[in-house]
Amino acid sequence: MIDTSIAGIPCKVEVKYHPKHYGAMEGCMQLEPDEPAHNEIVGVFRHDGTGKHMQWLEDKMTNEERQRIKREGA
Repeated sequence: MIDTSIAGIPCKVEVKYHPKHYGAMEGCMQLEPDEPAHNEIVGVFRHDGTGKHMQWLEDKMTNEERQRIKREGA
């Protein structure tokens, strides 16, 4: 959980880290692509400690805010 703000509204955002994942291989042939390490935004919650999910604020997030929050969660 990180403390941040979306559209100027203070909130907590749960960010989950996914480590690099190697795709399946058979011999020298790659069957699935590799996936780089990345952060995923799981949910946006009230900042007051009640833990209430705020879907409306999550929907309001811009692409720039998503990228900023993913960097903050790293």
